[in-house]
Amino acid sequence: MDSKTTLRWFIYLLVTFSSYIIGYFLLVQLGVLSEFPNNNNLLNWDSSWYHSIVNEGYYLDLENQCNAGFFPGFPYLWKLLGATPLMISIINGGLFISGLFILKEITQSDWKKYLIILSLPSTFFFFLPYSESLFYIFAILFIFGWVKGEVWMIIIFAILLSVVRPVFFFLIPALVVLNLFFQDKTVFKNSFLTIVSLLLGAFIGFVIIGLETGDLFAYSKSQVNQWGHEFKLTSLPLTTWRGYRILWLDALALFTAFIALFLLIKAFFFKKIKGKPHDLSQLEVIGLSYLVMILVYVLFFHPVEDGRTTILSINRYVFCNPFLHYILFKRLISIKLEASSLSLPVIVSVIILFIFGIPFYSIIGLDYNNSLVFGVAILIFALAQSLLIYKYKLLKYYFIPLVILNVLLQLYLLNSYLKGNWIG
Repeated sequence: MDSKTTLRWFIYLLVTFSSYIIGYFLLVQLGVLSEFPNNNNLLNWDSSWYHSIVNEGYYLDLENQCNAGFFPGFPYLWKLLGATPLMISIINGGLFISGLFILKEITQSDWKKYLIILSLPSTFFFFLPYSESLFYIFAILFIFGWVKGEVWMIIIFAILLSVVRPVFFFLIPALVVLNLFFQDKTVFKNSFLTIVSLLLGAFIGFVIIGLETGDLFAYSKSQVNQWGHEFKLTSLPLTTWRGYRILWLDALALFTAFIALFLLIKAFFFKKIKGKPHDLSQLEVIGLSYLVMILVYVLFFHPVEDGRTTILSINRYVFCNPFLHYILFKRLISIKLEASSLSLPVIVSVIILFIFGIPFYSIIGLDYNNSLVFGVAILIFALAQSLLIYKYKLLKYYFIPLVILNVLLQLYLLNSYLKGNWIG
């Protein structure tokens, strides 16, 4: 980066961190929020498993949940840095903000798009002792390498991505779809090199866990036996954890994944059947396909509880996804607001309501009438978020209130996480 770009990065980093800290502090003082982050309350849910790897190393327990179900990239970095939970959270926040800034520069976007993506409710996960931020910065550098045609960056960061998470399940199918859209030698070469690199990174991750536990298949055994991630047919209606507290968020993520599926099908239909060109870039095809694979993973490889497939954590998978953020930087505030373009989010919203089962009072613990009201509220919230995609005269008045609402929801979720509640 040149000196001007470095200065802009520092300003974005400083302003973003300062705004979050000041805003959170004021909300605590006003009594809206109650918890300040510390070394204890940051260690909830997945972060406690990563922390156990840092302190105790990997172990495999075939009878109970264990830390063998988590890949080594993030906990090994955490251990190398010797950081406290609070300090690694600050580092993670810095990695995320830096990655988001790089995406902004790659796409030559303005600060409005940066704020919209930054304010997505689930992005608070980037400020926790989770693997999201390390995965994010490696993915952004992979994207940078792809955009610039730097093969060495594609290879290195594909390997590193796959050491942080076994992302081959999502990216290899995405690369196959990419080659269906673009019959190009360079695309094929980059895809092949990426696939080999992803498999190599995953192999490194499996070996590290295997050497520590004494079982090269420890990760897979833990994921299947203790975490319930094995193939099974979808059981409708869907469900999620914590009822109405999280249903709106997971439903919005499901909404986003279905939008990706519809857009990908539409583009493929026009190209292959009608012979018309589509306007998707290579990385947009990868990103949309990645989101579709999240949908496949959640619907067919997630646990079934009380006879119903649970979509727990889908909000984290979707809204903390760097490839989604790339698409948003490219597409936000760019589509003309008209009946034909608005029909897709409306149709998908209705589909989401039905696959949860109207009035889905068995999920949220409310009676029939209140459940219907809550369902309509979810639909309105999804449509309100989708309006940021469109370009229209009133956007400048609509944009700021919605971003403020999203940030408040984000800080509420962070506060809820610090209290030990499930978010994703």
